[in-house]
Amino acid sequence: MNKKTFAVVLVVGMLLVVGVLSVISYNGMVGKDQTVTQKSSEIKNRYVTKISIITQLLQQQNISLAYESGLLTNITELRTRWMEALDEGQGDDQLINISDQLDQNFNNIILSWENYPLLTGTQVIVTLMGEITFQEERLSFARADYNAAVRDFNTYTKSFPNALFAGMFGYEERKYWGTELPDGDVLNL
Repeated sequence: MNKKTFAVVLVVGMLLVVGVLSVISYNGMVGKDQTVTQKSSEIKNRYVTKISIITQLLQQQNISLAYESGLLTNITELRTRWMEALDEGQGDDQLINISDQLDQNFNNIILSWENYPLLTGTQVIVTLMGEITFQEERLSFARADYNAAVRDFNTYTKSFPNALFAGMFGYEERKYWGTELPDGDVLNL
C-alpha cells in the first residue's frame, strides 16, 4: 500500500470513528435529557397539586392569621407566576426559583398553623395539612429522582468524548432542583 492510499484510509477511518462517536454521544445525551425532562414533569405535577391544596387551605376562614400576615398575597402571586411559567413553557430554572420561594412561604403557613391551637383543631385544616405533608413527601422523592437524572446527564455531557459534542448538539449543564439553602448558598451534591 502506498503512502497516498494509506493517508486516505487513515483519514476515512478517523472520520468514521468521529462519526460513530458523535452518533453514540448524541443518542446518549438525548436519552438522558429525556429522562431529566420526564422527572421534571413529575415534579411539576406534584407542585400543581400542592398549589391547589395550599389554595384550599388559605381559603378556610380559620386561616385568617395567614391572610393578615400577607402570606395569602405572596402565595397567590407565586402561584400565579408558577402556573404562568408552566403554561408558557418556561425552563426548569425559572420554575425552580419560583418553587423555592413558594416553599419558603408555605413554611410560614406551617409556623402560623403550629402557633395557633385553634387552627390545629379544625378538621378541614388538619386534613389539608395532611395532604400537603403527603405531597411534600412525594415531592421529596420526585426531586431526588430528578436530581439523580440531572447528575447522570451532567456527568455524561461533561465526560470525554461527550464534552466535545455536547455544545455542538446544544446540551448545557442542567440545574438541580431544591438545592438552595436558606442563606442563598447552593448545596453541593
